[in-house]
Amino acid sequence: MNPDNKTTIIKNFNLLNFKKLIESNPSHIASVTQDSKPNLCIASDVLALDEKTALVSNNEMNKTPIHVLHNPNIILTCFDNDFNGIRMTGTAIYHTNGTHFDIANKEFKSDTTTPKGVLAITVTKLEQF
Repeated sequence: MNPDNKTTIIKNFNLLNFKKLIESNPSHIASVTQDSKPNLCIASDVLALDEKTALVSNNEMNKTPIHVLHNPNIILTCFDNDFNGIRMTGTAIYHTNGTHFDIANKEFKSDTTTPKGVLAITVTKLEQF
């Protein structure tokens, strides 16, 4: 864990510098419901697509895609076994076809999982903890 228990804002960030952390560890995604209540769920398949974009595959999420239609603000956290991690703040668009969906199908489809859709998150703020 961060020895000072501090969160640091990373300026001029590049998500690809955190690719291993983002793609190989537990993640949680927070959205906002239609009545302004928080919603938190586990994100099992996450991809750092480029400097500012993360993709989250929708394998089991039922509520988050609906929330994003009404309020696109998202927080995604990723952390390792020692709870060192990052918090990404941004906006999401839900896709059920197109380029981002095709990437999710290529990256995350398996014998047991087929993505129903994908959240493309444009990250505007990155904090390290």
